[in-house]
Amino acid sequence: ISHLFSVSGMHISILSSVIIFILKKLKIEEEWRYFITIIFVLFFMFLVNLCPAVLRSGIFFIFVVVNDIYYFHIKSINLLLLTVSLIMFINPYIIYNNGFLFSAIITGSLISFSFIINKYNNYFIKLFMTSLIAFIFSFPLSIYCSYQINILSIFYNLIFVPLVSFVIFPLSLICLFIPIFSGLLNVFIFIMEEIAVLCGLIDSNIIFSR
Repeated sequence: ISHLFSVSGMHISILSSVIIFILKKLKIEEEWRYFITIIFVLFFMFLVNLCPAVLRSGIFFIFVVVNDIYYFHIKSINLLLLTVSLIMFINPYIIYNNGFLFSAIITGSLISFSFIINKYNNYFIKLFMTSLIAFIFSFPLSIYCSYQINILSIFYNLIFVPLVSFVIFPLSLICLFIPIFSGLLNVFIFIMEEIAVLCGLIDSNIIFSR
């Protein structure tokens, strides 16, 4: 559950999607939509002190946007490799940052196996396949970093990702401008916390030796 709330690439995706959606409704030209969104993304990156996972996601987003606007037709996996290479060229020691490693490895695995994910139209099957691929490729790093894995984390994602993505995050943004909905937000937060407590009662961790 922590990956939903830690400052990560997911927040870049949500922020950029919301801004692009709003600008599209305002009938702003595509190039200007992306340019304004890049400004917001850069601001967010500095706001979180260039957190490694956000830095990777932000630079990758900019490369993807430039690639789309100017029709360079560069594959997404190559853009990711370019992003990682650029960041490591600037700061080679970032290779020791776990957040950066998780972000790069999981993103790379999802891009490489997107053809499997996109075969399905059902949202929950797509989410399950995404969780499964991310779990498999982060498995060695998880063991190396924390010496344990939760074998039910794939299934927990099917509960918490939709709840957070479609209910809690949007309500949080709404409450920023219309505080009257904060009571409703608190109800869903309470529900999420209770589900998390129930899930925590299930001993599904496998612990490995150091």
